[in-house]
Amino acid sequence: MQDALALNDSGVILGSGFLNGQYRTYLMKPIAAPAPQAAGLTPDRAAPGSSDVTLTITGTNFDNDSFVSLNGVAQPSSQYVSATQMTVTVPAALMAHVGIVAVKVVTPAPGGGSSGALYFNVAAPRAAITSVTPDRVDPGAANVKLTFTGTNFDPGAVVTINDSYTVTPTVLSSSKLTVALPQNIANTSGSYFARVVNPGWNNASAPVRFLVAKAPPVIASLNPNRIPAGLASFSLYVYGAGFTGASQVSFNGGAPVTPTSILPGRIVVPVPSALLAASGNIPVRVVNSFADGGTSAPSVLSIAARPILTSITPNKVPASGAGEVTITFTGAHFEPGSVVTINDNITVTPTVLSATKLTAVLPTGVASVAGAYFVRVVNPGYANFSNPQRLTVSAAP
Repeated sequence: MQDALALNDSGVILGSGFLNGQYRTYLMKPIAAPAPQAAGLTPDRAAPGSSDVTLTITGTNFDNDSFVSLNGVAQPSSQYVSATQMTVTVPAALMAHVGIVAVKVVTPAPGGGSSGALYFNVAAPRAAITSVTPDRVDPGAANVKLTFTGTNFDPGAVVTINDSYTVTPTVLSSSKLTVALPQNIANTSGSYFARVVNPGWNNASAPVRFLVAKAPPVIASLNPNRIPAGLASFSLYVYGAGFTGASQVSFNGGAPVTPTSILPGRIVVPVPSALLAASGNIPVRVVNSFADGGTSAPSVLSIAARPILTSITPNKVPASGAGEVTITFTGAHFEPGSVVTINDNITVTPTVLSATKLTAVLPTGVASVAGAYFVRVVNPGYANFSNPQRLTVSAAP
């Protein structure tokens, strides 16, 4: 007997025939296809009045029998590309007016089913904000107007603040609009984000931030702005504006330090001892509360290596009433602005040959007077002097 096959209404294949010399009947059920999952749509929008647009749908579980429906209607332009990609053409008729088109991937039975909908937006291009002015508003300020500049602003655009307040602006052009800031927002310190939203579905710009807060504090100068490494402790004077009784100072991005003294234009604050050990440039910032302006721009405190004086040559000279006596200083960390001091009260400008060598001419008042003197190399900045070396001026024979 020949094998016989038949497909019943449930999609089950009925069969009969000989198997191993015996006549048998059997059932075969096709494997059910998995449900398609649509995840992405490219492009996801077109302007009203556009001609046909080809969409690429990405996802999973697509197969050769899958097709794409637009607004519930199967599309003959559906193309299976792979198990993760399909394409379809959106006809111009669906893009004649502002609206949305529901896009689904459908796989026929057995199994299969319809994916969740992705939405193709028929609308003007999304607005894009370049800037908002002002981007900081004093708390309590009245009648504040924000000006947004950018591209693709439509006549029917609105502005949203924190995605919860909607304000109708004055649209000046496709690249500029103004909006009155609601007074309840102007009265409340905080960080806010605003969007320009054009008519249509999902047509909001990326957000731009503005603050309701006082202007940040400003550092005008540090005194001193340069100190030597190795100090056990040090208090820095910070001059500027916008300081409050609760201002603090941060060094190198570390935890804010409480000042020992605060006046309207001056702060005195200890520098953390851990930063005093080694040379480097330390950013200094004044830190206020958010409502009082937040954090200032940095000013730099330089911590420099101390000069080291290894030797002087000669270290003994005869007293001489005439002629120049030149001393060579050898060591480390000499700088172009270094000077030489004698007994800490006479200053001589040397010739700096390198970071390790300089020369200086002894003043006549020293070279002609017998005695023991101590000399140092002093670099620019606060208290940045070397160890002393002894210079002997001996009496003339």
